[in-house]
Amino acid sequence: MSQKMLIRNVWDDEFELLTEWFAKADWNPGLADIKVACKSKTGLFYIGVLDGKPVACLSAHIYEYSFAFIGYFHIADPELRGKGYGYQIWKHVFEDLNRIGVRLMGLDADPLRLHKYRKHGFEESHYNRRYHYRVKGSEQLRDRVVTRPPESMELTAFDAHYVKESRGCFIHQWLDLDVGRRHLCMRNSRGQLRGYGVLREAAEGYRVGPLYAQTVVDAKDLMEGLCCQLYAGTSVYIDIPDNNLNRRKFINHFKLEPTGHEWVRMYYGKPPEIPTDEVYGVCSVEMG
Repeated sequence: MSQKMLIRNVWDDEFELLTEWFAKADWNPGLADIKVACKSKTGLFYIGVLDGKPVACLSAHIYEYSFAFIGYFHIADPELRGKGYGYQIWKHVFEDLNRIGVRLMGLDADPLRLHKYRKHGFEESHYNRRYHYRVKGSEQLRDRVVTRPPESMELTAFDAHYVKESRGCFIHQWLDLDVGRRHLCMRNSRGQLRGYGVLREAAEGYRVGPLYAQTVVDAKDLMEGLCCQLYAGTSVYIDIPDNNLNRRKFINHFKLEPTGHEWVRMYYGKPPEIPTDEVYGVCSVEMG
């Protein structure tokens, strides 16, 4: 029988520790991603402590009203896995979300553990697969791509088209906490957002996400505009949902290479209706 863990909120001085955990686990998080997840006013980020030592973690980000995305589920010590510690922290967070009134939840699951989530009422939606791109040095920033990031309220409204609910608190931290993050936009003739892409430094190379675009041409221009800011040979990673029917044109254009990392998007409750063919890169498989 597993020993009972102390489950508490993550402390500020533990951000670096968690980033190290996920880098060692080959998740390759953005360097500021965990801080964004922890600092959002609507985010829950718990750590499990055993004999005074952090050993497990799990997060849940509540978007606006009744939807939450669960991520960063990890047992750091391989010798402690399969002994019930993961279930302890999972049960704690799941009960917290139900008590708060969350009725729809999403997560990206390891394909080998789908049966465990099905037991809790989660059902499969689609795969998110990670791809690698090596910067060539010949990428260009097109004239129609705007380098100035959008305002927080504008981005919150635009982002809400691609997730279940608006997530203003998260977006505010997303824009402010990582000064090195690069943002590119595309706008229509009325000056309204029609595309948005982000590049952020990761434990290894860089991550692109989210990448939202109304056409595959827009998606290509945003991707090129982000990558042209990097040195030739730099590694860039992007997580692409396979329910985007236009993804193959994008993948083939850049000759993206699959890394073998893949997750199954699952939902507890009715899956949200979003324009999936406009999502060329998810924000993060850890945060939705």
